[in-house]
Amino acid sequence: MSLALGHDVFDNDRMLLRLPSLEAQLAAWIDGVDQGLVSRCLHLRHNGFQLYVRKSRREIEGMDMTTLDTASLGIPKKLQGRGWFQSFRSITQALNPWDATYYEMVHNQHLARHLEASGLSRDSELCFYALTHRKTFSA
Repeated sequence: MSLALGHDVFDNDRMLLRLPSLEAQLAAWIDGVDQGLVSRCLHLRHNGFQLYVRKSRREIEGMDMTTLDTASLGIPKKLQGRGWFQSFRSITQALNPWDATYYEMVHNQHLARHLEASGLSRDSELCFYALTHRKTFSA
């Protein structure tokens, strides 16, 4: 996804938040953050959905990694328990160009069980991560 972003980070953040879905906002944020065109951390929101994202560096499995951190997820009540987060998590992890996707401070026990059952690793009692699996091609 490509937006016509200018040089003012705050204007670009506001433009990004006008995109029509949380998924579109996330994709545009990922495109812009490495270029320094949008904030390194941002509260995404659309139609009752909200999500805090941040590009970070952290030690995981003994290695220094660049992570896409997600936290403070809010899903409208009428869509909770209907698989929206599972789909969004798949999209997030597929879009992530960095080393890992990090789910920070998961206080919801139902969500924590979902992340564990999906094969994510625990980094602490309340944090989970999924390493990015990049395909390599050999001759």
